[in-house]
Amino acid sequence: MKLYDLTETEYTSIMQKDVSLAKIAENQIQKKLLDIFIHLQQEAVLLTPRYQYAYFLLDDLEKIEEKEINDTPYTLQDIGDFCFTLASSLEKKILASDQHAGFFMSLLVNNHHNKTKTDEEYILPFPTLKLNRLCYKLAGANVRIVGDSGNMTGEAMESGKIIITGNSENFTCAHMNKGSVQILGNCKDFTGMSLSGGKLQIQGNCGIETGKYMKGGTIKVNGTIETISESKEGGNIYLRNKKIST
Repeated sequence: MKLYDLTETEYTSIMQKDVSLAKIAENQIQKKLLDIFIHLQQEAVLLTPRYQYAYFLLDDLEKIEEKEINDTPYTLQDIGDFCFTLASSLEKKILASDQHAGFFMSLLVNNHHNKTKTDEEYILPFPTLKLNRLCYKLAGANVRIVGDSGNMTGEAMESGKIIITGNSENFTCAHMNKGSVQILGNCKDFTGMSLSGGKLQIQGNCGIETGKYMKGGTIKVNGTIETISESKEGGNIYLRNKKIST
C-alpha cells in the first residue's frame, strides 16, 4: 500500500511516533507552542459568551495570539511534531480538551507559509485525534492530514491543496473559495456547504445535504451520495464521473 510518496513503513512510523511530556519539556519550541495554545483556550473561554457567531471569536483569537506565534521560530517539522504534543498533553491531562486545537494548527500553518512561501508539504499526523477546523482559511499551503479529520475541515479555504488520508466529518470545505481538496475516505453530512469555488474530490461516500447552499466549484464523489441538498444554488456535482447536479 502506498499513500502518495509515503511507503507503508514510513506511514506506520509517523503514526506510531511517541512524544513524552519529558521530551516536550526539553524541546523549547514545543513547550512554547503548547503554552500559546493553552493561553488561546483560556482566552476562548472568556470571549465565547460575547459572540453569536464563531467567525468573530476566531478572528479575535487570531489577533490575540498573532504576535506570540509570529515571534516563535518554529519550523515546518515543528508543526508536524506538535500534533503529537497535543495528543500526549491530552492523554496526560495537561490539556482538558482539544477544543480549538484544529484552529490553532491552522494558525501555525498559515503563519509559517505566509512567512516562508514554501512548496514543501505540511504533514499533520493524527493517529488518535480528530480535530475540527483543520486548514481553516488555508491560503496557499499544501497540507496532508494523515488520519481522520473532524468537522469543518478546509472551512473558508482561500487557496492551496489538502489531502486527507482518512475520513472527514461534517461541513467539509464549508465556505471554501478556491483550492483543491482530496479525501481518500468518506465525508459525513453537509459536504461543500456554501462552496463558492475550488475542487473537492471524495474517494468514498458522502452523507445527507451534500452541496447545501453551494454556489460554485466542483464536488466529485467516487462512492455514493446519500442526498444532494435541495438548497443547492450552483456549481457542479459528479458521481462516479457522471454529472448529476448543476
